[in-house]
Order: sequence, then C-alpha cells, then structure tokens
Amino acid sequence: MNEWKDISYLKNGTPSQQSAFLCLNKLGIFDDLKSFSPTLVSTVCLDIDTATSDLDIICHAPCSAEFCRAVTLIYRDLNDFTITPLEGATVCLFRFAGWDIEIYAQPLPVIKQCAYLHLCQTSRVLQFGGAPFRNAIRALKEVGVKTEPAVAQCLGLTGDPYRGVEDLIKLSDQELQSLLNKQRSLL
Repeated sequence: MNEWKDISYLKNGTPSQQSAFLCLNKLGIFDDLKSFSPTLVSTVCLDIDTATSDLDIICHAPCSAEFCRAVTLIYRDLNDFTITPLEGATVCLFRFAGWDIEIYAQPLPVIKQCAYLHLCQTSRVLQFGGAPFRNAIRALKEVGVKTEPAVAQCLGLTGDPYRGVEDLIKLSDQELQSLLNKQRSLL
C-alpha cells in the first residue's frame, strides 16, 4: 500500500488537508528525509482531524544516530525543536507553518510500523462505515479521545484499542462490513 507515500491527495481536500499539504511542501520534508521513507500517517489524511491534531510522519531509520544527525541538522532552528531517542525509536518534534509536526522513526520499514497499519485499518473502517463512523470518531476525538480508542469504541471492540485496530487486518471486507453494520445502530 503505497498510496500514503504521495500526499498530493491532500492538495484538493478539506481546508486542513490543504493547509497540511502546503506546510509539508514548504517544509520540504519528503525531499529532505527521502532516504528514510517519510510517510504521513496523521488523522488529517483521513479527514478525522481536530483543531489540535498534528502532522505525524513515520520514517524507516535503521541507524538511529544517522537519523538524529539528519533531522537535527535540517530542523534544529525550527520552533520548539526537540529530539528524543527512545528504546527502538526516535521522536522529533517541532512547529512549522501553524502545525505541530512529530516525526517518529523506527528501524522497521514504514509499512510494518503500527502507525501505518492503524492508518490503513482506520481508512478501511471509514471506507465501509462512511459518514456516520467518520462523524462518531471525530466527535470522540473532539472530547479528547485518541484515534485508536475512538475507532475501537465505535466498533465495540474490547481490550487494548491499539491492538484491536491493528487486528482489523485479519477481517475480510465482508466481516468488517458485518461488524460495522452491527455497530451502526449504536452510533
């Protein structure tokens, strides 16, 4: 699934999608970090963003030190720049053109990272669930519920919401549609 690699779909989208497109192009992040396969996985991609949403970008960084050097060199002068090496990941935060930007890098290819898998499965939910699910998820997000818990709540999933959203990959389109139909009356 490489459809998320090209952000041109944002150009003619909602006002926040257009704003994100302009921000990211002006920043040049996809060219600057090309060797790390940057991929936007933000809620803005799915039109379930809120006024406090940020732009989440994941990267494939087999060498954390190399990634840290690159992002520090490129973005260190931007507002609120921080970089935090974690166990198994690196997080870089800064502010640009009215957006909070979070870059999350792991040694895994982006298509194997949880954020990417969650984006794909949430997209499926929205594709089959349509406006009622988009509105319900956005309403939960507006009161502070994070995306995966909001999706899980709308689907009636129990247990760890992050694992629950990720596990949707195991459902066929028919099974997902059946689950959505069962929950539709509760929205």
